[in-house]
Amino acid sequence: MKYLLLRFSLFFIILSNLIPANAQWVAQNSGTTNSLNDVCFINADTGYVVGAGGKILKTSNGGISWVLQNSGTTRILRSLCFTDSNTGYIVGDNGTILKTTNSGINWIAQIGVTINHLQSVYFIDADTGFVVGGNGTILKTTNGGANWTTQTGVPTFFFRSVYFSDANTGYVVGDNGRIYKTSNAGTNWTSLYSGTLNHLFSVYFSDTNTGYVVGQGGKILKTTDGGLSWGSQSSGTSYSLSNVLFFDDNMGYIVGSSGKILKTTNGGTNWISQTSGISDSLSSVFIIDDNTGFVGGANGKILKTNTGGWCTGIPGKPLGNIVFCTPSINYNYITSEAPFANSYLWTINPVDAGTISGTGLTASITWNNTYN
Repeated sequence: MKYLLLRFSLFFIILSNLIPANAQWVAQNSGTTNSLNDVCFINADTGYVVGAGGKILKTSNGGISWVLQNSGTTRILRSLCFTDSNTGYIVGDNGTILKTTNSGINWIAQIGVTINHLQSVYFIDADTGFVVGGNGTILKTTNGGANWTTQTGVPTFFFRSVYFSDANTGYVVGDNGRIYKTSNAGTNWTSLYSGTLNHLFSVYFSDTNTGYVVGQGGKILKTTDGGLSWGSQSSGTSYSLSNVLFFDDNMGYIVGSSGKILKTTNGGTNWISQTSGISDSLSSVFIIDDNTGFVGGANGKILKTNTGGWCTGIPGKPLGNIVFCTPSINYNYITSEAPFANSYLWTINPVDAGTISGTGLTASITWNNTYN
């Protein structure tokens, strides 16, 4: 029997200009260098980002291009929320509240509500919404923003984020580890024990009882009892975490300083770092479906993924695990059997990409950090 030696080379070169489809998160052309603080999509094609200098950008083609809208202000815009395809709200510094009823063609300022900086806006339905900000500001509207009333009974801390899990139950988080909860649509707010003095920047609930809070120093908190108790989760980082969002009960994302993107597929039991490809601070994440998401951040950065944030592999490689981007983890690759072959030699090119072992149809590779 003849002895046939087959040699397979795995070329693992991550160069965005050569194989951009293999990147985890791909930079979009925003047309601005202003910091972008929040991102929101109405559907897979139509989305908005807001940021410094009164910037409002809109895409109608899934992020391929972004068009500047007229905000009528140069103040920093911090947060936006749409209640339907036409009606949206934006809040920002010095009490800025803007509303559109025509998909952003016009943004109308709502004047005289407050002079405090406003950080977050959330609407429960078409009429009822909440805004939070500096000096303990909690505002509520029940008529689509025509009027805003100040909620009382909370101290003058800086509140950073607001989220409602149902029409009556809501949460605000802010500086010095503060978490407050209402069970009666904002009439009363009760302080919850967070177990931390770190500033908290974002809150999100995936169901009535299960919620997450992120903040300073890589802090991730989770509750499974509607905020009565909060436990810490391991983020694997000391960077500040700016925003948390869940797509369903299990899959969620967190973004933060120095280009940090974390993903969980098991309700936060594990948070896996993804490669953003940048070192700019990231402020906001929005997930459209299992695979598609957007991130906004400093210096006009908008990132998009079509692969759930994972790499998709190299065309022409041997069959096997298609995820390449987690370093120092073994992956198995297989090839089809060749006639008369009883041994196979596997190599990597370049040789310092990792280590490979195996002389049969299956080879095991451990990728080095350099090639993450």
